[in-house]
Formats: sequence, structure tokens, C-alpha cells
Amino acid sequence: MKANAVPMVVLWALAVLLAALYYASPRVSEVFEPLVNLELTYGWRAAVVNRVVFTGFVPGLFLLMIRSIRPRYPLAKLGLQIVWCGLWGVLCDYMYVWVDALFGSGSDFRTVAAKVLFDQLPWTVLVVMPLNALFYFWLGRDFSIRRMKTEWPKSFWGERVLPMLLVNWCVWIPVAVVVFLLPLPLRVHVNGFAASFWTLACLYLGSRSKFC
Repeated sequence: MKANAVPMVVLWALAVLLAALYYASPRVSEVFEPLVNLELTYGWRAAVVNRVVFTGFVPGLFLLMIRSIRPRYPLAKLGLQIVWCGLWGVLCDYMYVWVDALFGSGSDFRTVAAKVLFDQLPWTVLVVMPLNALFYFWLGRDFSIRRMKTEWPKSFWGERVLPMLLVNWCVWIPVAVVVFLLPLPLRVHVNGFAASFWTLACLYLGSRSKFC
């Protein structure tokens, strides 16, 4: 969290600035109209494209370009990362629809708070973090089930999931507030833009750190 403090603050500031400009400037909102139309037309398929590009392909290119964090079998890992992120695009797209069905489409404090709590507690704690921790643990062991068994920690939750979860909350709780203030068709795409940072962090941790 200390190492990523500056990028996290920058990400928060950009998210707040984006929401402020979206509602304050008609020109800015017009810029996002193509994304709104894309989501309304193609639904989860548009979300898959967003996730594949911004949380799969773009972070993967950085890993390939920067030798110090380049993993073994980079092309194979990039391919798996792209598929994994595409699947999350589908799940996230439906999650945003579900929370509106559960809590309503309003942007008042109570509604947004309920959505953020749902996103960061049951959704993140029970679904996102365990699956991502398992995936990146496997990816960081070069797809080897044998290495996974050998290096499996005494407490997978405490040593692998919890560190990722704490950093995730620091990054995403402020961003999630902004995301839920935006119209439904924009949420998954803004989430995807911001997730490029988090995906790169997860890839780095998964291949280099004791935590993943």
C-alpha cells in the first residue's frame, strides 16, 4: 500500500475529476456518448471488449516491454490474462445491473453507499478476491499444479487473499463511489479504465511477490 500510495491518490483524483466534469460539462458528457451507445447496443459484449483491452492487453504489453517485471512464458500468460479479464467483463457487467435492481438507480447518498458496500463486501470478499488470488497464484507458478501444491501456504486466505483485499479496498472504495455516481451504461467501462492499474499490480504481485 505504501509503494502504491502515489498512484492510488492519482487514480482517486482522476476518478473524482471525471465525475465532476461529466456532470458539469455537456461537452465532456458528449465525449462519453459513444460508450453509452456501445453498452446499450451490445451489453456484456462491449464490457468484454473493454476488459480485454484495458485489463488484459494493455497491462500485458507493459509486462512484455519492461524486462524487470517480465514473467516467464509472457505470451502464454498474456493470452490467459486476456481470457480471464474477458470473463470478468461479463460478470462485472451483470453485477452493475444487479445492484441497480437491488438498490435502485438513484445517485443519493444512501443508494450509492449501499451499492459500494455490496460491491466491496460480498462481491469483492467472496467472489473477486478469492478467484483472483487463486488465478494469479497459479499464473505466478508458471501454470504448474505441482508448484502450487508445493508452495501452497498454510493460510491461503491470510497470506494471499487478505493482502490483495486490503490493497483492493484502498484503491477501489473511493473509485467505486465515483463509478456508482455515473449512469449504468458507463460504469463497467470507467471501471475497466481504472482497473488497468490494479491488473498490473496483481500481475506484478503474482509473479514477483511472496503474497501471491
